[in-house]
Amino acid sequence: MRLHRLSAHIDEATLGRVSACFCWRLLEGPNERDNCFVDEDSFIAICQEAGVAARVARALWRDALRGNLLPFTPAYSNPENLNDTPEWGTVRRDDKAWVKIGRLLSTQCCAHAIIERYGADPAVIFSVENEAVVFQEKVHVLDPDCSGSLAIEILRQLAARTDGAELVDAALAALGSEDRLPCLAEGDRILFAPNWPNPLQDALNWEEARYLRPQTPLREREAECVDALDEALHTAVANYKNLETVQLLLDHGAGVSFLGPTTGGTTLHYAIHHYVEHLRAEADPAYDGKKWSAAAAVARLLIERGISLDIRTTAASEIFDRFPPAGSTARDIAAACPNADVRATVLALIDDAVAARDAARAALVPRS
Repeated sequence: MRLHRLSAHIDEATLGRVSACFCWRLLEGPNERDNCFVDEDSFIAICQEAGVAARVARALWRDALRGNLLPFTPAYSNPENLNDTPEWGTVRRDDKAWVKIGRLLSTQCCAHAIIERYGADPAVIFSVENEAVVFQEKVHVLDPDCSGSLAIEILRQLAARTDGAELVDAALAALGSEDRLPCLAEGDRILFAPNWPNPLQDALNWEEARYLRPQTPLREREAECVDALDEALHTAVANYKNLETVQLLLDHGAGVSFLGPTTGGTTLHYAIHHYVEHLRAEADPAYDGKKWSAAAAVARLLIERGISLDIRTTAASEIFDRFPPAGSTARDIAAACPNADVRATVLALIDDAVAARDAARAALVPRS
């Protein structure tokens, strides 16, 4: 990962160390919005922790306030209340200056910090001891703020290295190791959540129970290892990750038909929804849909990998207000689009991908 800079007071390697120190403050601190902002004294202390002299750190603070020290960005607020901020582009007389790493960059920077601290060793990064760091939910820090986003970004950055294939294989081996998937014995006490609310808004309601299924050897539980990959793939598509990340997860065994907890929708439901929103936003500058250039390629890839177009959502989405009601197929999402051109384009992509998949399958059938 390269950190772009405009400051003349620091080299890229040192900036990376400062960013890493800042990110570890976020990762190890409380999951509170206040933890994302640092004042001048705290920023200088972070710089000194990274080996930067106080004199240079003060110059970097000024650069950050000018917006010349990415990934750091300035912010201003009432010193007693971070939520009391001035209008965009203005500063009030009594406002206090802060520095932060914006959410759009925080996940990448935090992943980079974790990789650098542990020497890009997947076995250490994804060890049980680091689970609380790698899989934590940071609602006010990470973007997206789901518990799997940081782990996915770490995998993406490892895969981008020259020995990326070996690093990813080692990471997945660590995630599927026996100490990560302990067998349950008949009668073991467990906690389970019978209902899955929106995890960003509600806490899980845990209930106590006894495990009744007999213990099975690890080698017979490969499906449970795959379930974690299935969920990671669903998270990647739902949160607009790039095509390479989706391809990576599919190539390592992720299934395409995992049903998400919010809508009961599959990865294809989200990919088609995102493609519709992307095209509508491109067609109408006033439309507030989010663009995702990889949506079409991801949808085509999922169909080619065999996802069923007959799977229906089990609930309406609390996240996407334009998501169709419960009982919708991925094709229904496209058909519900009010823009005729967009509707035709998305339906044509679905039909073309299905035809390509069917032709590839037919080619594999031996002729009599």
